[in-house]
This record gives sequence, structure tokens and C-alpha cells, in this order.
Amino acid sequence: MNEQLKVIMAYMPKDMENNAVNWFNEAFSTYTTHKDMADYLKQKFDHIYGRNWQCIIGKNFERQANLL
Repeated sequence: MNEQLKVIMAYMPKDMENNAVNWFNEAFSTYTTHKDMADYLKQKFDHIYGRNWQCIIGKNFERQANLL
């Protein structure tokens, strides 16, 4: 990743925030589309922290979410 990732605001514990940053870096280096990156992050959060997370990435705010 060429640019420094900066968390502007987060309403989560610091360890969860650190996981989010690490997982984003993994997604960024593995996938080429924002949708695939969002899918990856959502799967990670659902697996570790329970279901029903939403993930939004990009200028156009692509996302992967389960809508009930």
C-alpha cells in the first residue's frame, strides 16, 4: 500500500480497530476491486466478532451487507 492508512473515527475497541487495519492491508494487497475488499473484511468481522457487520469501501461506497 503506497499511502498511509489513517483511521479518522472508530467506535470500537483498539484491538478491533487494529484488526480492521491489518485485514484492510491484507485485502488491499490481495484484491483489485473495492467490492472484493469489502467482502473480505465483512467475512473476517463476521467470523471473529459475530454476524451482521457491514463494510463500505471506496469513493463510491461499494459494500457487502446482509439486509434483513
